[in-house]
Amino acid sequence: MVFDEADEARRRLEEAKARLREEKQRLKEEMRNARYGSNYKAQRIPGEPVLKPWMIWDICIVVLVFVLFTTAMFYPRSGIISSNELTGAAIAQVPTTQVNQPVVEEDAFELEETIGEVEPIEEEVIEETTEVPPKFTLSLQDEEGKVLSELLTSAETFRYNIIVKNEESEYIVCDGDRIIDDDRDEDIYKQVKLHPREKEDLTTDILLPKNKRTEVKYEIRCRFFDGNKESTLTAEFDVTQSDQAPPE
Repeated sequence: MVFDEADEARRRLEEAKARLREEKQRLKEEMRNARYGSNYKAQRIPGEPVLKPWMIWDICIVVLVFVLFTTAMFYPRSGIISSNELTGAAIAQVPTTQVNQPVVEEDAFELEETIGEVEPIEEEVIEETTEVPPKFTLSLQDEEGKVLSELLTSAETFRYNIIVKNEESEYIVCDGDRIIDDDRDEDIYKQVKLHPREKEDLTTDILLPKNKRTEVKYEIRCRFFDGNKESTLTAEFDVTQSDQAPPE
């Protein structure tokens, strides 16, 4: 495209020079005709130079214009990116993308390894939060095996059984308190270890005040042998001592 424009400019310059020469020749002919008549034929004086001084000045001006025009056409312009430079820049970016791709894959691989390392910690936390207390049963029975609720007796001492049964297939450990008329006797049932499916039968007795009602309550707490979470059960009965009660 640049060479086509230069050729066009050169062609226009030549045409301008030709028209200029024709115009000067026409002016000379008109001046001669006006001075010597229309039938005058110019004769070249021997030794007279072919190029006149004014013709040399015209040629210099034309050459200067041509040089300036050519310089302006071929002088590099700043801020304009050629098609070759643009293509080269686009090609230069291709290897960069290809080089960066393995880095992304490596980062993803490292992230997967990090996630894999965290998983055991999450499982351990879940195990701690899902711990459940053991299952067991509690009952208070008389010597004949009847569950106690409310009873009347003429005896001054009353004997009964505390029965705790392990419902689990693992060892459990139990502690318990006894409360008689709001008077708590702590750890009366201390660190009792029960085998899987085992029933513990503890016999005890209390002294009854005369002609008075007594409230007896037991609070038993059990946990797994290697656990920390406890489950609690309570059982209670009322016994009244009276001399008017029928003998047992």
